[in-house]
Amino acid sequence: MQDYFAPTIKEEEINYLQFVTYAFIAGWLILLFIKYLNKYLRQTKDSQEYVKLKGHSNIIAQINDAYILCTDPLGMLGLFQRLVEEYGKKNMDPVGFYLAGEQSYFVCHPEGVSQALSDKTVARIPWAISRMRESLGYNIITAPSRDRKKIRGRVHSHLNSRHYFASISRTMYEVANEVVLPNWKKHCKAASKLNIFDGMLAYASTVAFAAFLGVPIGDLKDIDIHHKLNNMFGCVRERTFAAVALPLFFPTKANRYFKQTRSSVVNFITPYLAKNVSADTMAGSIIRAHTTVTNLSKQNLQDLQSFITKKLTEFNIVKCKINFSEILHLISTTPAKVTAITNKIMQQLNSNIRAKKFQDANKVRSKLAAAIGGELCKFGKRDNKKTMEEVVSMIIAGSETTIVLMTWCWYYLAQFPDFQERIYQEAKELKDFNPENAKNTLSKLPFLKNVINETLRLRGPASTNGRKVTSDFELNLPGNRKALIPKGSNLFFSAFITQQSEQLWSEPTRFNPDRYNKPSEKIKVGNNYYPFGYGQYRCIGERYAIYEAALGILIPIMNGYQVTLSDPDLANKMPLVASLTLRPGKEIKLQVTRPREIINLTTNKQQNMKMAVKREGKGKQRIKLGM
Repeated sequence: MQDYFAPTIKEEEINYLQFVTYAFIAGWLILLFIKYLNKYLRQTKDSQEYVKLKGHSNIIAQINDAYILCTDPLGMLGLFQRLVEEYGKKNMDPVGFYLAGEQSYFVCHPEGVSQALSDKTVARIPWAISRMRESLGYNIITAPSRDRKKIRGRVHSHLNSRHYFASISRTMYEVANEVVLPNWKKHCKAASKLNIFDGMLAYASTVAFAAFLGVPIGDLKDIDIHHKLNNMFGCVRERTFAAVALPLFFPTKANRYFKQTRSSVVNFITPYLAKNVSADTMAGSIIRAHTTVTNLSKQNLQDLQSFITKKLTEFNIVKCKINFSEILHLISTTPAKVTAITNKIMQQLNSNIRAKKFQDANKVRSKLAAAIGGELCKFGKRDNKKTMEEVVSMIIAGSETTIVLMTWCWYYLAQFPDFQERIYQEAKELKDFNPENAKNTLSKLPFLKNVINETLRLRGPASTNGRKVTSDFELNLPGNRKALIPKGSNLFFSAFITQQSEQLWSEPTRFNPDRYNKPSEKIKVGNNYYPFGYGQYRCIGERYAIYEAALGILIPIMNGYQVTLSDPDLANKMPLVASLTLRPGKEIKLQVTRPREIINLTTNKQQNMKMAVKREGKGKQRIKLGM
């Protein structure tokens, strides 16, 4: 019986299939031959010109590495510590190993670290970026290279502009007085134990929400948004370094929890975004950067012209003609971002602003640009997804590392009451204290700055880092030697390990802020000290983090508070948990007392207020710092 469902294959088709099969096998064999020939030639070149790096490649060692990564709380940091102990402790040479089947190297010597971090042929590791992109979406780390430069420019303009940073510094000062001090006062009166991580979480996340998004401090006092933000970042940490991370559309328990916490953060932020469209804040800059104007009607153009004229009058800028035909040409040629249109308008206004000789011309420019950009947003379409993802990422980045840094600072200070006393005595010497002038304040508090630097050396939040080599890379080693790192390899670094090397520091594991007073142990960024990274990917929020930590420590001590560890057994024995940040493995609880008097200081602004009141004949006004 004939089987009508059986396929019939002609002889010509059989010959064609055989040809394709043989061609595939032949091509595969040729590629395999080229690969091993290239490997042989590279090994021959290595033996002649390059140092052969130590390490291991046997299957037993690889299984052991995988076991460490999955079971050790330190994860990759624990693996790196073992590799250095076994192979690279003596001369700090790179150590080779395999990670998920990829050739990898751990670089410990600071010369090699700074070279690799500043070389443009060394890129970020793709799998880590893709994991973070899936969790956090569009941000300064996960965005494409071109967009990342634009985001970095936005962040840089806010965190390094004098008037922006002065505003952020004022917010830090207000939050320290309105959020931190009441919490310390409560625990001091009740003689209860203060969970310092929770306290610093409330402080740093409140600063981030208030400074970047303009959320009133009062709206952040009695809600659990801080813990939601912390839980969300905890999920990101776990997903980034998990052996297997299922896509978020799988309804696993971990994925559902992450979505819930993310939704809570997004729902909290959403109402405040509408208030930032024309605000001179970082969130406002992000909104305007993701709004596109495709067309302007005649009525829209007239409304825009009248709005700009009104704003120029408010800023006392008159007789200024704007070439709107140029603006219309920009919009009609391609869909233009609000930021690009605003920049074109501001270029035409700059000469008038310079002619007016404003005391702070940059502040006038930024406020005027924000107002005009906000008006343009009415005629454009916003990418809400990218806007929200970037805002959430900025708030997390502006709080997480600082929380960990301040927690470790208080952990060490609680073990040394004399160090707290020295900070108190430094604070007593402050005159004309201006919290908005970070540089001037820190220059008058050298010991406090040394405490922060020493904490960053021993327990810097960013403990590990990694890069992908995109082409054969010559790595410089001590003694004019070189090592060849093959294309496609992973390079890993650890500030935690390098900054505690016996070859770079005396008594490297001892907490000693006074070490920086010695010429032999001065901080040399990119040589023996890089808690904020180095080169093109160096952390842009370095100044922000240090000053926020300084005020978070200074304000409680100035108000007479002193802390000790409630469990003295945890002194220098605190277990660590390392992933994206280096966190304590146990809760750090402190006993709060108030043995000192409050230091009463007058800020520069308060001094001006006093003089103004005195001129009006209302007498002197004494203003107290803190509570």
